Amino acid sequence: MNQLLKQATQLENKIEQKLITYQNLATKIEDELFQEPIVSNNISTSEQLFEAITEEIDHLLKELREVNDRMKEFIKDENNHSILSSSIVYQYEQHETFFNRIKQEFKSRRQRLANKKNRNDLLYISDEEDVNNENDSLLGSSRESEIQRLRDTNIRMQNLITQGHTSKAALEEQMEIFRNFDRVLNNMKGKSILI
Repeated sequence: MNQLLKQATQLENKIEQKLITYQNLATKIEDELFQEPIVSNNISTSEQLFEAITEEIDHLLKELREVNDRMKEFIKDENNHSILSSSIVYQYEQHETFFNRIKQEFKSRRQRLANKKNRNDLLYISDEEDVNNENDSLLGSSRESEIQRLRDTNIRMQNLITQGHTSKAALEEQMEIFRNFDRVLNNMKGKSILI
């Protein structure tokens, strides 16, 4: 079991390192998208790196899932109950919590970027239509200002959504800490009754 705990810790460290790069690349891609709309079929170097890091994190998460599943089997096996301690079970629960939190964070970050790319594509189409119609209409400049206003509104909304996601993640993390604390207290309470 100690070997599995060690493996899980090593995988978590690798995942956290990759996530830093992942977050930085996602931010860079978003900045590129909002500087000027470009069709998302044109893949930048940042996006290529982002895809590579995404695959690496996916692979590491699968490995961590397997290690956590093996720990769970070990804990459930009645033959191992005599060598199990509450600290081992607690460590397993921490690894499981980490996995669930990181998986959710990874999934939501990936989805946010995909949504921003979709919005970027819509803005790109609007810009293309604007360029095509500008020669035919005196309203070209008002369309341009309307598109800019939409972009600015979009950026403000994205900032609010990002703040909301950050707040939600912090609250979920605090909630999990309180749950774990409650479990530890209940375990201690149960043990003190037996004494």
